[in-house]
Amino acid sequence: MVHERISDIMTHRVITVNESMTVYDAACAMASKNVGSILITEKASLKGILTERDILRQIGQGNNVDKMLVSDLMTKNVMTVTSDTRISDAGRILVEHRFRRLPVVDGGVLVGIVTSTDLVFELNSHQISGHISDYMSTTTYTVRSSASVGDAVEVMIKNNIGSVIVVDDDDIKGILTERDVLKAVVAKKKSSDTIISEVMSRNTLNVHPDTQISHACHLMYYNGIRRFPVVDYDHKLAGMITERDLLQALIKLTS
Repeated sequence: MVHERISDIMTHRVITVNESMTVYDAACAMASKNVGSILITEKASLKGILTERDILRQIGQGNNVDKMLVSDLMTKNVMTVTSDTRISDAGRILVEHRFRRLPVVDGGVLVGIVTSTDLVFELNSHQISGHISDYMSTTTYTVRSSASVGDAVEVMIKNNIGSVIVVDDDDIKGILTERDVLKAVVAKKKSSDTIISEVMSRNTLNVHPDTQISHACHLMYYNGIRRFPVVDYDHKLAGMITERDLLQALIKLTS
């Protein structure tokens, strides 16, 4: 069954904190729940949102987030949707504004959240055809496994990206994501001088340029990841395909 409204696919049980919590505690909560953001509420009213990217920027600036309060970093005046919003409309908002998630608010009350992951999975149920070569980015950002986490964070912030591919001598060793950094530097209190090979995600799933969009969506959803390195048949890095790329493709192909 193909759904039409956000109410059909949104997550109702949302992780929330209050704005007086420390960023460290909020980051630990995000890491333990394996989520990329946390919503700030007062009673049932949405006050703001704190994301991995917000915390990453502070790490990149050399700031210690342990004593910072959530209120210092959270984004206020958050864009939201209602439970009656059409799925296609929510998808366009995410793509246009480069968001990963939208809180769902009805009558001033927070009732859930919908993410790009939810939308990719739902829109992929249309069983569309197409290859990721038409939507992948051929611009990639790489670091060596011997570089520091701080070096990788600098690349991510400078280019407004959520991950870097770890490559040694044309051999893909893994990937380092915002979440990896959050878990290592904040939750586990590792130094930003830590070598990337100690904290990166290994055994990275790769796809080929001729992989079907529907198959890439399936792999992404069921493995709980948001991007794939794209490799040619010599296993050389050819590009990157992200959840946002797939969402943009699905919206275009299902319009």
